[in-house]
Amino acid sequence: MDIPRGDAFLPEYTREDLIELYLKEKDSKAKMRLLAAIYRKEGLKYREISWRLKYASTTIKGWLRRRFINEYVFE
Repeated sequence: MDIPRGDAFLPEYTREDLIELYLKEKDSKAKMRLLAAIYRKEGLKYREISWRLKYASTTIKGWLRRRFINEYVFE
């Protein structure tokens, strides 16, 4: 399952919503995952997000897949 990019990614959240969550978050791991979500919302590819965050693209895919599936598939 490929996770959509841009506005199709987490459609109930705006980029600004994700940034607000990022700024309020205290846990560093959660902040990194939110930053990946922000970049995906901006339309970046896994490889581009991976390069910016210095994590493997498979890690980025896992984070975003879990986030997307938890929000929309299992509701």
